[in-house]
Amino acid sequence: MMLRTRLTLGVSLCFIAVTAIVVLEGRLRLAEAERRFEQAEIAGHRNAWTGAFNAEMRGLKDEIAALPNNDLVVRALAEPASGALPAPGSSPSSVSSDPFFADLLARVRARLPGADLEVVRADGTVVSASHPGPARFLTGARLAGLLGATRGMQGLVAVPDPQAGHPPRVLIAVGAPVFTRFGAAGAVALLVDASALLPELEATTGTPVFLLAPDGRTVVAEGAPQWPGNPLVAQNAPANGRLVRVSVDGRVIESTLLPLQGMEGDRAAVFAVSRDITGPWRQALLLSTLSYGVVGTELALFLAALHWYLRISFRPLNAAIRVLNALSRGDTSVAGPSTTGRDEIGRLARTMENFRRDQKLLAETSAAKERIESELSVARDIQSHIVPTDFAFPDHPEFELHAVMEPAKAVGGDLYDFFMLDDRRLFFLIGDVSDKGVPAALFMAIAKALFKNVALATDLPLDQIMARVNRQLTTDNPSEMFVTVFACVLDLETGVVTYCDGGHELPGRLTPDGKAEILKKEGGLALGFIAEYAYQTARIDLQPGDAVLLYTDGVNEAMNPTHEMFKVERITTTLQGDLAARGSPADVTRTLLGAVHGFANGAAQSDDITILMVRWKGPRSAFVPAPGEVA
Repeated sequence: MMLRTRLTLGVSLCFIAVTAIVVLEGRLRLAEAERRFEQAEIAGHRNAWTGAFNAEMRGLKDEIAALPNNDLVVRALAEPASGALPAPGSSPSSVSSDPFFADLLARVRARLPGADLEVVRADGTVVSASHPGPARFLTGARLAGLLGATRGMQGLVAVPDPQAGHPPRVLIAVGAPVFTRFGAAGAVALLVDASALLPELEATTGTPVFLLAPDGRTVVAEGAPQWPGNPLVAQNAPANGRLVRVSVDGRVIESTLLPLQGMEGDRAAVFAVSRDITGPWRQALLLSTLSYGVVGTELALFLAALHWYLRISFRPLNAAIRVLNALSRGDTSVAGPSTTGRDEIGRLARTMENFRRDQKLLAETSAAKERIESELSVARDIQSHIVPTDFAFPDHPEFELHAVMEPAKAVGGDLYDFFMLDDRRLFFLIGDVSDKGVPAALFMAIAKALFKNVALATDLPLDQIMARVNRQLTTDNPSEMFVTVFACVLDLETGVVTYCDGGHELPGRLTPDGKAEILKKEGGLALGFIAEYAYQTARIDLQPGDAVLLYTDGVNEAMNPTHEMFKVERITTTLQGDLAARGSPADVTRTLLGAVHGFANGAAQSDDITILMVRWKGPRSAFVPAPGEVA
């Protein structure tokens, strides 16, 4: 998964989490507000019911208070012969059968419209009842409870409806026992149908109200409106009440359900207050939908903006990745976009682009270096063949020679040469160009070629050869380079070395007795400065076995890591003894070169090193028998 995708996903999850927390907090606040509203609704409706119920109950209690002590009531219960004696459990057809009870009921109903009267003996015989059918309240356990108590009973009670299939009747009842000197004679009760309170409660609440039986069915007269909710919801309503919403014919009805406790501790009824909240509910639903829509739109816009921003921001990073992939393949042509961003990605992209350019430059430089090294390798091979490497002269046992040359760079500015001018004279020289590297190598090649051409093409003396070569090197020399030269001509018969110095290092001589010494010389000016400079020659007389040692300043000026120079004294110290006396030129030159390397001890070589040694062994007559001599 790409980093941009991970960032988008992470930020999106955080945004969604924050949004969910905010929405959840809002929902919790709304739920708390709804809970408080529900509690207030329940409390208000319960207060309304309690007020109406208590008012009705006070009226009933006031009316029944005098009945247990009324002589006529006591006589009616104690003297069955004084009135009609219906069978136990039955009731008279009408209260008018006894003028007293009819008058009593009329007085009660004058103050409590719709009230019913029940008068029942201790054996359950109904003395008087204002409603048709058997006694509704003074029956069974309730009658027994009243007869066994010293005070009355009051409260709600649910009694079966005489008509089969109808919900129970919910009554507000007040009962009191009636005593004679022989004990409890019976009981008297006043009853009011609880549904009689509904009109007053509806006027108080301003909304439809319903009275539900314990099983959830509506306690109403035939054809009256029914509570629109599910009876099971009302049946299972908690004792402290609840607020429910139901949908009826496209309308949303909110109902407050208040379970009402009966006098016996059971649930006698459920008081329901309903109101149509379709308009507010639809408005709230619309606002909620709009809120969620706005949140969803904001989330979508945020994610789109985040995706766009990350895409723009990561463009330099993606370009840097493309550059890295290309660099891993060795391709430096893939460039990243120019960016001026100051953030980490922008700096990384610029750094990567700089790295790519550096790599491209490095590749180009490496390629150029490889080409140069290849060309220098070729140049080194060419230079190694410019100077002679065949040191054998089988036709001239009079001498032996050897030379070593080690450039400080691929090619150098040191030179040496040797060749026979004729059968008797050996020309040899050593030189050191003022610069190093390719320019010095070219100048060295020119100088060597001029010396050989002039020496072989003319029969000029050595000083004139030096002068002519100097004029040619000085002319057309814009770089103002110069070369030090020590040129010699060895007469193989006499051992005389004629030399001409052009500002070079002092020569050395090795003798058969093991002595190594540095010779004084007739000095001269390096070639390439003054075109008409007059050079002088001098001579070194060699004895058979003596050797001439020539070297460049790369030997005596070689330095070790402590910047101490090799110096000429170490040359003589290194070579004196058996090496000077009997060492071959190859052994001497290689030993001296090894001593220089050992002294340097790993320090970088700062100059070209060239060593040339020629040992004169004697005239030819010492090696070739004279005519007539027997070998």
